[in-house]
Amino acid sequence: MPKSKTWIVKLGGAMMQAPELRQWLHACVEQNGEVRCVLVPGGGGLADQVRALHATWEFDDHVAHALAIEAMRMNAQVLKTLAQKACWSSDLAEITRAIEKRSTAIWTPPRGLTIDGLPETWDVTSDSIALHFAHQLRADALLLVKSVDADLLGDGVAAEFSRQGLIDDYFPRLLARDSLPTTIVSKHQHAEFAHAVRSGQIFGARVNP
Repeated sequence: MPKSKTWIVKLGGAMMQAPELRQWLHACVEQNGEVRCVLVPGGGGLADQVRALHATWEFDDHVAHALAIEAMRMNAQVLKTLAQKACWSSDLAEITRAIEKRSTAIWTPPRGLTIDGLPETWDVTSDSIALHFAHQLRADALLLVKSVDADLLGDGVAAEFSRQGLIDDYFPRLLARDSLPTTIVSKHQHAEFAHAVRSGQIFGARVNP
């Protein structure tokens, strides 16, 4: 059996309350495709609350960063309740074993206050964390699922996407350091995504270093 491709699918935090979420999860857990998916959740509204509290009370950046990562962990648990057959873990080796078994996995950030190798500022969001994890896992591609209309998306450079607010400010530096095929796709493109999982052909607006 040929080796399947591994895609990191980062679900933007707003997806946690989007009706399209179930279609994305269904496409990810499909067992007949050429792709194994590893889901990485955003922090969503929970992280926004952390940002608001940080702005109001001006507590330490280290604490704010840790709380925003905790928001990702909480959303990962929600994904697990919706995709019960998926492997749910923060352990790289366990995620790798799930991929080798051709299973879908949900990655949750490991316990601790930081992600090694990433700054503890708002320049880093779940976008950069997903890219950092994709490098560690040696994934074949990263897809960033965003709550934007597909008609508004087109290929571009990471710095421009950052200026538009579609990805975080640290992402361009991280992508330039170790490039990985990366695209931005609309939450409405779940049917196209399902086809891409079956065919193994990545789609979406290409994010170039």
